[in-house]
Amino acid sequence: MECGTCKSQGTTQVYIDFMLKIKKLSEKHGKKMMFWSDIILKQPESLRTLSKDLTVMNWGYEGNHPFKRECEQIAKQNIPYYVCPGTSSWNSLTGRTSNMIKNQSNAARNGLRFDAVGFLVTDWGDHGHHQYLPLSYPGFALGACESWNHKGSKSIDHIDMLNQIFFQEQSGLSAKLIMDLGRVTDLAQTEVPNATIFNGLLFSSKIEAPSLSENNLARCADSFGEIRSQLSLINPAGEQDDGALLRGEIDNAIAMANLGINKLRQRRGQKINSKSLRQDLAGIINNHQRLWLGRNRPGGLAESTMRLSKLSRHFN
Repeated sequence: MECGTCKSQGTTQVYIDFMLKIKKLSEKHGKKMMFWSDIILKQPESLRTLSKDLTVMNWGYEGNHPFKRECEQIAKQNIPYYVCPGTSSWNSLTGRTSNMIKNQSNAARNGLRFDAVGFLVTDWGDHGHHQYLPLSYPGFALGACESWNHKGSKSIDHIDMLNQIFFQEQSGLSAKLIMDLGRVTDLAQTEVPNATIFNGLLFSSKIEAPSLSENNLARCADSFGEIRSQLSLINPAGEQDDGALLRGEIDNAIAMANLGINKLRQRRGQKINSKSLRQDLAGIINNHQRLWLGRNRPGGLAESTMRLSKLSRHFN
């Protein structure tokens, strides 16, 4: 609900007024302020009212985000700014490899064209942070390349890059499976902004996905099965990764995605036993709690688990 001040002055002006208060506070401590661009860019003419010692953080997470238009709008006002693409891992369960590559390239290309002063890779944990850290590795690695050598990143071998930085595995299989896992969403041929259809199918009770055919679902499930069949062969040697942990993370990511697929199939009338789905969910929750603590502090785990536990109501 919009507040009275927003109604009378406009949301953008209220945002700017609050920003100026934060700016004064940061200057009091000898700091310079950065701020997210989305509210300001709803009324880009307001950029001209801003101080030139602010830094705009221009974010956007889809492959086709209008970085060109937004970067040009900011650059015309001579305000320093960063382009801020993402890893495309949150709200995905399995990653979004193709979107991540397009998103980061788009940001870097237009940031260079319109004189951005920085490139920031973002990584979020919306709605319970059910994606595991290795799903963000491709975005971290490519972001480093895009920020320093955008032209070179066009021809980079993503699997080799990922393997060298994180896995140091002779076969490179861990890197390949992470990249492949993030491409399964392409087979669904169903666009979901800032997420994958698998995440939506698992956590939402409203998504019907009429354009998602049984043939597409089967292709996705088969691809997950192919990735799963190779997990026993991975053997990362990098300091960051234990093989058993990585295998468990990929396996549980696939289990969550498959549960979302089967939830939709059951809703469409297919004979899928609810008891079996409850058992699958119980296994996912048990594994998620263990895997979370393999890399993270306990904070957030209770909320993350609660969101999974609530899914049991769909399988009565």
